[in-house]
Amino acid sequence: MLRVILALFVVCFPALLTAGEAQDRLDELLAVRLDPTRCWRIRDLFLEREDFKFYLNDGYLILSEPYHGRDVAALFLAESSLDSGELVLIPPNMGERQSLARFTGETVLNERFTSALMLFTDDTAKKLIAQIDAGASAKPDLEKGQALQERWSPVLKNILEGVAARLMHDTLSQVPLEDGFFASAIGGGRHGRFDAVVDPQLHEQVLVGQSAWRAERRFYEIWCQFPSRSVRSGNRARLQGVGALENYNLDVNLLPDLSMQVKAEADFVPGRSGYRTLGVEIAGRLHVSNVTLNGQAADFLQMDTASATAAARRENSLVFILAPEALPEGKPVRLSVDYEGTVISRAGQDVYYVGSRANWYPRAEPGFTEIAMTFRHPASLDLVATGKLVETSVEGDVRTSRFESAAPIRTAGFNLGHYAKAIRETDGYTIEVMANQVIEERLKPKASALILPDLTGPRRRGPIPAPQQVVVPAVVPRAPNPAARIEELADSDTEAFRFFLDRFGPPPTKQVIVSPIPAGFGQGFPGLVYAATLSYLSASDSPLDKMPAGDRQFYLELLRPHEIAHQWWGNNISIESGSDLWMMEALATYSSLLYLEHKRGPDEMRATLQGFREHLLEKNQDGDVIESAGPVSLGERLMMAKFPTAYRLILYEKGAWIFHMLRGVLGDTEFFELLSQLSGTYRLKELTVDQLRQAAAAHLPKDYPDRELHDFFEQWVYGTGVPRLSTTFKTSATGSKTIVEGLLRQDGVPENFVTPVVLRLESEGAKPIEKTVWTEGPETPFRFETSGKNPRVRIDPNEKLLAIR
Repeated sequence: MLRVILALFVVCFPALLTAGEAQDRLDELLAVRLDPTRCWRIRDLFLEREDFKFYLNDGYLILSEPYHGRDVAALFLAESSLDSGELVLIPPNMGERQSLARFTGETVLNERFTSALMLFTDDTAKKLIAQIDAGASAKPDLEKGQALQERWSPVLKNILEGVAARLMHDTLSQVPLEDGFFASAIGGGRHGRFDAVVDPQLHEQVLVGQSAWRAERRFYEIWCQFPSRSVRSGNRARLQGVGALENYNLDVNLLPDLSMQVKAEADFVPGRSGYRTLGVEIAGRLHVSNVTLNGQAADFLQMDTASATAAARRENSLVFILAPEALPEGKPVRLSVDYEGTVISRAGQDVYYVGSRANWYPRAEPGFTEIAMTFRHPASLDLVATGKLVETSVEGDVRTSRFESAAPIRTAGFNLGHYAKAIRETDGYTIEVMANQVIEERLKPKASALILPDLTGPRRRGPIPAPQQVVVPAVVPRAPNPAARIEELADSDTEAFRFFLDRFGPPPTKQVIVSPIPAGFGQGFPGLVYAATLSYLSASDSPLDKMPAGDRQFYLELLRPHEIAHQWWGNNISIESGSDLWMMEALATYSSLLYLEHKRGPDEMRATLQGFREHLLEKNQDGDVIESAGPVSLGERLMMAKFPTAYRLILYEKGAWIFHMLRGVLGDTEFFELLSQLSGTYRLKELTVDQLRQAAAAHLPKDYPDRELHDFFEQWVYGTGVPRLSTTFKTSATGSKTIVEGLLRQDGVPENFVTPVVLRLESEGAKPIEKTVWTEGPETPFRFETSGKNPRVRIDPNEKLLAIR
């Protein structure tokens, strides 16, 4: 979407372009050069952009030529050893200061630099020129300006290409200066080149980030990100989104070669008035050929972009659309986009992989809406999709199927193949399980030749020659059949669905289809689950039989319930921002553990959680504990080069631990009541972490000291660290009683880390005694009285705390 400039300096060009006004405006933008007539030798200029403070101590400042009457770029350059610039940023909270320190080693950013290439649509140029006009030390230097124009204008063009859509949007829509963005590429300092961004259209407006590479993978690492000073102080509100797409109608032709021709229609509802431009995202492999607004042809540009995060590596494109006139706020405009391309590939004979599942159709601001889809596809293939199948027919070799969402949904998907099917009904809901009847090529067992010595030749006297070798072709092992367990899987998937239904309430759809995807992961769309092929196999099938026990358990017992649970967590309710993302994945993961507990007992669940804890305590290549990469609240910011597995382990596995600990605090009755309440209260709405905290606090036991759960969330959601707990104690006799006095020791976490720890005293001849001790720094005293002998103290005997014992 146009509001996103997160990967500001890592967006790729060229673009797929159309002729017309939009193309002309792009050509004009890319022709903007630095202006030698606006070049100065400067000293002691100061620029404040929200929380950023730029001190342009000594050097040269040159502005660009205006673009449609608006200044859009400037360059500061320190050329001599005495020249310098300085950037100061103090993050406003401890969490972001700690995040900054993970990348820079310091909680405050104080960077001396030699270059700052600034792009903006705000009043940056106005502020700088005002200081120069007011008598700041600045001397025009045309000759230097000409040299800088020649040297730096090609660099400026490259950068302009990366943010062309945003610059054109703000300029051509005449976005007010106070709503414009500022971004600067800082170079020549201790930390290499990095970006400093202020964008009022981001949920958290201030950002510092840097591209990083590891093992030929690119990551965009966000050092810190937080609401701007003006938003924190209440002087300005967060901007509304540019707009949303609602009431989709997707008409899809899947040709015999599985390429697609699509007409996508939706209502674009502008979030603010006066804008001439809008943007939608679509998979980069899809080519847009035509765009209309209310039936009238519209100019557009399709710009290819590359994901800045290594976890996704998705290639998206932005379709930048130029309306004939400004769009009024809140008044829907019917948008139609024609496009074609291929998102389906063959993974083997009669096995198909659907890629770009989240952006095979145009997307804008995410939101719940009605989606209808009509597919025309080869009749020999089974096609399933989100929504209810309301009509289907066959004419010749083509089947036409229409699907309509029974309730508003956030995303739509489809899958296809030659399926075996099993159907179950439960409590008015339908569960359909689809299975490929052959396995994909990558999972087929490979034949290996058997090499034996040739012992069949004639025997000779004398020295024994080296035996000849005979190659005996090996028998290819039988490939597993993904459909062999379909009835068993249909029963277990239905049982998992019913288990969640009883505890969480109704999901958004009355039908759930579980279908295979030839990959190592799963996804849960509304009414449509993608389940990895490995989840269809038996434990004795290759390659599951050779996997570690934890990986085998993931595919056989956790993956399918996890994705089914997304019917509630992610599809029934959603999230507001990236810092809330962990909740949906953690709730789906913990739901799968609840089902595991239901089927296999609490010991199996505890063993799985112990495995999660071990994963979190593993170390990366540099010897740093993975859990230390950052708190769950960082969301996708955990995708970083130094910790390539942190995103998955922290969001999913530490997140599951957080809900397990919350269950321990609330007790089972109140915890399950909380989950049911969340699913009902926030049905088809967005849930924030703070709303979760408040809802959970309402279910606390009356005597729980952390009444609002501020400490719990501050330490486990917004903080890092796994406490290491141990005890020392001594005993003394008082009559028939034994007094046990000791210290509960805690390290590995900040000194102010406060958490309840259950201690159990076990002794011969007496019942166990449990008490809860709240840690108070490194050492916390405790005391027991018992009539038993040989006492011993166990820490957290029921394993309800993420800790090292």
